[in-house]
Amino acid sequence: MDAHAQAMWDLMERTMRSERWRPGDDGDAQRRYRDACRAMSGDHALFDAVIAKIIDPGLDPERFTLLAERERLDQRGKLQAAQVMAELADKVMYKAGWNVQRAVRAHYRRDVPRAFAELAAGIPESADRLGAYRVAAMASWLVNDPAMEFKAHLDRLWDAIGEDDMRTSLSRAFANALVPAYARGDAPEHARDRLAEDETARLDGGPAADADAALRRMTRPGAATRR
Repeated sequence: MDAHAQAMWDLMERTMRSERWRPGDDGDAQRRYRDACRAMSGDHALFDAVIAKIIDPGLDPERFTLLAERERLDQRGKLQAAQVMAELADKVMYKAGWNVQRAVRAHYRRDVPRAFAELAAGIPESADRLGAYRVAAMASWLVNDPAMEFKAHLDRLWDAIGEDDMRTSLSRAFANALVPAYARGDAPEHARDRLAEDETARLDGGPAADADAALRRMTRPGAATRR
């Protein structure tokens, strides 16, 4: 892994699993984490890797590195990275048994959205907070935070950047009560039928197609327009 990817891996797999850690702590580790968050404002591959580690806290270092360093890979490697993200997006949107909230709470000792928001708050320049605020907002949606907590993350993202593709998609999710599959309340015995219905709707261009496209936009920050 490069230095920024290693810092984010250490943050999530080691530091966030410690009850003693606070984002305001001093030390070399905090500087590494904030430097990586700054880099993530423009490094969409690193952003993807961090989001993948939230969707699947058990993500192994090989797949994390594949995602974080995809821009330096050959075409085959880039396609493999895209497939990893597509599979995770499908689990979030269509598999009621893939409970991100439960997995995150079991794996991490910290409130992940809040931790990234607090890391961002320690970065002096507003534009450099963008990557951490994007992660905080996306993570808040993934763990199905209460509506006002989710909105607070969206507001911080707006203050940092104004309009961009990911914030627009998350705002639409907030406005339309679009939530991950596990939060829709699908009973286990109906999960397979619901998945089949969603797949049919996606092929037909129905509501599931909109949901699928929305999540894929959320996980690709894209070009931003500063205020």
